[in-house]
Amino acid sequence: MIRKIGNGSFGEVFEAKLIIRSGSGDLQYNVAIKKLNDENTNTNELLKEAIMLQNCNHFNFVKFYGICLKMHKIHYLIMEFMNKGDLHTYLKTIKTKLDICEIISISLQIADACEYLEVNKICHRDLAARNCLLSLNSSSKLIVKVADFGLARNLDSDNIYMLKCTNRLPIRWMAPESIVDGDYTKESDVWSFGILLFEIVSLGALPYEGMSNYQVNEHVKKGGIQKISLDLPKEM
Repeated sequence: MIRKIGNGSFGEVFEAKLIIRSGSGDLQYNVAIKKLNDENTNTNELLKEAIMLQNCNHFNFVKFYGICLKMHKIHYLIMEFMNKGDLHTYLKTIKTKLDICEIISISLQIADACEYLEVNKICHRDLAARNCLLSLNSSSKLIVKVADFGLARNLDSDNIYMLKCTNRLPIRWMAPESIVDGDYTKESDVWSFGILLFEIVSLGALPYEGMSNYQVNEHVKKGGIQKISLDLPKEM
């Protein structure tokens, strides 16, 4: 472990160094570790996320390296370390508006990941800027990768996932059918992607700002949408 870089309801995320022993010399990689809280004994969600990540192989997904077991239960998830943090924080801290090329580049990279999800019948259920991570490549180009599959599920034979239990849900990113009936499909991920696009062009503004979660819930159920009243580039 090197340093803590984030917190969540499940536990904490650390930057760490993964050392792989070999006869020809040790190999070292910078990684991110998702660690359960010491008091959190329910490892089911970590297991579900590990299975989902193991089956995702796409450049615009955070790479999954493995798990660490403690007393026969998952204790850590070991993943690729993205050195520029999450997209939401990045959007909130940059000083000037993104130009049209940057907006398109970020959006297309996330869209490529979403297309992969659809082809493989996976519903992410929590697409948002906070769940997209960033790094710079050798040419200083911003690389965007989708992460946090804690809510992701495989779609059943009807291409729909029914929510069967009460959870803390990201209401401001949810489609009407998800709010009303607990239905999750590729179309509900498209809705969340639309809200994510609003986050990008507004530099991380809160969707439906000025409304409480209850008001957002009622607004969307009645057919309301997130309006954009921004000074956007003409190309948008």
